[in-house]
Amino acid sequence: MYTSADGLLGEVNSIFFDTVLKEECVPRRTPMGFRCAPVVQAAAITKPYYADAACTIPAAMAFVGCAAPTHAVVTSNATCAYDMEYRVYAMGEKVPTVYALSGASCSAVTVQGYDAYAVGPEVNYSTLATIAIETE
Repeated sequence: MYTSADGLLGEVNSIFFDTVLKEECVPRRTPMGFRCAPVVQAAAITKPYYADAACTIPAAMAFVGCAAPTHAVVTSNATCAYDMEYRVYAMGEKVPTVYALSGASCSAVTVQGYDAYAVGPEVNYSTLATIAIETE
């Protein structure tokens, strides 16, 4: 059971609404502890893809035809789901071309079924609502 900063209780898979950011959020472990992180419908940072020809700006992918996502998420490689840490990034502009590294070479690639977006800066976690875990 989770409790939001304003006392609202929710089950493990509950979706909350962040009244400051004006968007739905879900409880996630972040670098600043449990926070209500924005709901990310279809975007995830995929390490082999980049939004620029120099392969320096990570790209996040979203399914073609979906609304443009506002955030991208990357998770840690934890062995247990409970230990997984979520890092949340602002979503940048949609990019027409996706790039990938092959050795030291950065080349344009085709990714079917996805739109690509430049990944922006990591969010300031103190702006996300705090969430506490309630144990019975």
